[in-house]
Amino acid sequence: MLWSVLALAVLVLAYAHWVEPEWLRCPEVAVAVPGLPRQFAGVRILHVSDLHGRTHSRWGRSLVELAARLEPDLVAVTGDLAGAKDPAGPVVELLVCMARRWPVFLVPGNHDRARGDGGRTLLSALEAGGVTVLVNSWARWEQQGNALTVAGVDDPATGRDRVATAMRPGPVILLSHAPGVIPKLGPQRPGLVLCGHTHGGQVCVPWVGPVYTGLGSLGRKWAGGVHYLPGMTVAVSRGMGTSLLPLRFSCRPELPVYVLCREES
Repeated sequence: MLWSVLALAVLVLAYAHWVEPEWLRCPEVAVAVPGLPRQFAGVRILHVSDLHGRTHSRWGRSLVELAARLEPDLVAVTGDLAGAKDPAGPVVELLVCMARRWPVFLVPGNHDRARGDGGRTLLSALEAGGVTVLVNSWARWEQQGNALTVAGVDDPATGRDRVATAMRPGPVILLSHAPGVIPKLGPQRPGLVLCGHTHGGQVCVPWVGPVYTGLGSLGRKWAGGVHYLPGMTVAVSRGMGTSLLPLRFSCRPELPVYVLCREES
């Protein structure tokens, strides 16, 4: 009996280390966005989050080609690009390559800010390569003569996120590394919030859910998925990489595409 239990444990660990982290899913999710102008219905947003330097993975080596097959109109990147001690070069090269094909908007995550210089070299290299880095700021995305505001805040864990500075009147897509920005939103709400950080818990127990999300009092509800709140929609990606432990179980990495649609009246 003991040997059977040990054998099963070894098999589960092997699967969680070598199989599931490489088993990327690419869901296409229709999201209703309050206040979305009619001209932007059908826009496709590719959400890249929590790469954690996995450009060497099976899917990481062909990520640009994979993204092309998903046909995005723009790419939103919500931080944790590489580990604090990982070389920045591969992930910069990847995102700059994406920026040559699509508009790429990016906010930093806690691992990016944990780098020796606070992530400044990494973010500067991305900006020089054509990526729009949003740190408590906003930019206009134009498509066929119509404009939509894309805003972004610094990582909420740093305490330097400034929602009021980033927000603008009218329909806004707000990028934040973590769902921790949600309690800080005032009456002026973005139509859509995109965030990550949780990895979906990385290790989920069947019928129980994620073991750990790092969200504190926010709770496991925000570990992943699309959530509809009064006046806004929040989409939390389960991310692409791993952190703390190089494991995923019952929580595959994901590269979602959100297809924007107008909220039904």
